[in-house]
Amino acid sequence: MAERDSLKAFHSAPAHAISGVKNIPDKIFLCGFMGAGKSTVGRILAGLLGYAFADTDAEIELEAGMKISELVEAEGFACFRLLERRLFRRLAAERSFPGFSGIVISCGGGIYPVAQLRSSFKKGISIFIDVPEDILFRRLRLSAEQLSRPKLRIPNKFGMLPQCSDSSSSLKKKISSLLARRRQYYMRCSAVFKAGDSSAVNIAEDLASLLSDASRYIAK
Repeated sequence: MAERDSLKAFHSAPAHAISGVKNIPDKIFLCGFMGAGKSTVGRILAGLLGYAFADTDAEIELEAGMKISELVEAEGFACFRLLERRLFRRLAAERSFPGFSGIVISCGGGIYPVAQLRSSFKKGISIFIDVPEDILFRRLRLSAEQLSRPKLRIPNKFGMLPQCSDSSSSLKKKISSLLARRRQYYMRCSAVFKAGDSSAVNIAEDLASLLSDASRYIAK
């Protein structure tokens, strides 16, 4: 599958720049588990800061011309991971964001745990959006129930989440196991944001406030 020469899916809400915001890196990586709200929060945060926005999953689907679940079924999980890693490296290496001061990148849940990719995060600030497990379970279960397809096919490093027809306890067990394995890596991000069940708007506004003094959170 051919790669694009340049990224074209810089999505951004209208900018409403916050006065007094200083020392913010030009790349902000939002990390965390599926269902944490990274994409929604990222779009709002980008708009607040006057930054571009890119979602790794959306970029992959744009390049592949199909949903990630369809890509995995058609080409295999290894193909998805290869595209994801190549795409993330390109995003992290991007130096110019025409019309914007920087970029907010919503990272797929399996990106930060990959050791070979972690050095790319040093090109900006990485933030782990930490959402309690019970809230993640509720959101992912609802997502599964609302899908038109009969399966919740979310690819991850350790396989697929169970089919929607599986019991809630089975789904919860899979989420708990995967989150436990990934959390140790997420905690290595430059900053950890305890999101709870706050609205995406509130989280984005709080993150903008945190980023106003970002130098305190950047890993040495």
